[in-house]
Amino acid sequence: MIEVPPTPEPAGPARPAMAAPLLLWQLDAVRGAAACYIACAHLFRDQLGGRVPVLGWLLGFGQEAVIAFFLLSGFVIHWSVAHKPGLRFGAYLRARAVRIYPLFVLTLVVAALVARGQAPPDPRTSWPTFLGNLLMLQDAGFVKPGVWVETYAGTLALWSLSYEWWFYMMYFPLSTRLRPGAQARVVAAISLSQAVIYLVWPNQASRFLFYFCIWWAGVEFARAKLARRAPDRRMLAVPVGAIALVALLLGVGVWRQHTAGIPLALGTHPVLELRHFVAALVIIGVALLWRRASWVGFRPLFGGFVWIAPWSYALYLLHEPLGVHARWLDAVSNPLLRAGFGALLVFGMAWLAERWFQRWCRRVFLP
Repeated sequence: MIEVPPTPEPAGPARPAMAAPLLLWQLDAVRGAAACYIACAHLFRDQLGGRVPVLGWLLGFGQEAVIAFFLLSGFVIHWSVAHKPGLRFGAYLRARAVRIYPLFVLTLVVAALVARGQAPPDPRTSWPTFLGNLLMLQDAGFVKPGVWVETYAGTLALWSLSYEWWFYMMYFPLSTRLRPGAQARVVAAISLSQAVIYLVWPNQASRFLFYFCIWWAGVEFARAKLARRAPDRRMLAVPVGAIALVALLLGVGVWRQHTAGIPLALGTHPVLELRHFVAALVIIGVALLWRRASWVGFRPLFGGFVWIAPWSYALYLLHEPLGVHARWLDAVSNPLLRAGFGALLVFGMAWLAERWFQRWCRRVFLP
């Protein structure tokens, strides 16, 4: 599942403070909860799913958590950039790269070391695959067609990182070169045109582009929040309408495969893409309804996860190679203990990676 792209300020990791001046603590709470959910899904569902079948359902919504990250990321990037008037693309690019790449490269190295200790060697650890991941061209090829580069060493969480990176790159020119009223319409046109192309010719570039409307919906919600406007039908029409129309187009692809007698599965193309867009609509709908209810119950349900948010990116990236692919806990015969020890290792290493390694990289590359 996903990078879970971080939603802190572009300059670096978020602070776990509920009164942070440029961040909404609620978004940090959801980010921390989503990263924790995805990590626990891989650590506990894979270990205990056979013994506790209900875990397969309770922890089976990792894809939806990734879509929540896309929406959060669009919101927070725009929120942060809006508080930095005059920000130039060079500074924006450097801040994004310093936030994304150090922990990403660390994850690639860890995944390579873990893979070297296994036999037979994973073919997805070749140098071309490594370089393709560094260029943010990776995706999960065994569930989607037209993938350019596989996720390195089978670390599936890396698939969303490439999407996030290209969303970041598309955001800046659109937000600075177009007037605000036209931006959502241009994004909608891009996404809809690429969804049509994808129906005829499934390819990675079109997939990056038609998913962009999900991320951009977060931008429009941030714009409304900055203007202190409640999301109304006029504001929602274009960004949410684009997501709904792309979902309809993807539904055509699902129907076409069904009528051709080809088996369908929730976790593979073409159902997987439709599932992502339906999830975006559901998440937006729930958020709007919850907002109208004054977010009653939000703090007791999600508030504690705000403390995980500062290291949620490392948790998302490292949990798979350290806690799922590595075999150093195989000697523990009890699956519950094995999953528990794996969780302690993953959570501890993620905290250390953010607190020490990422902070050191910030000091070096963001003087």
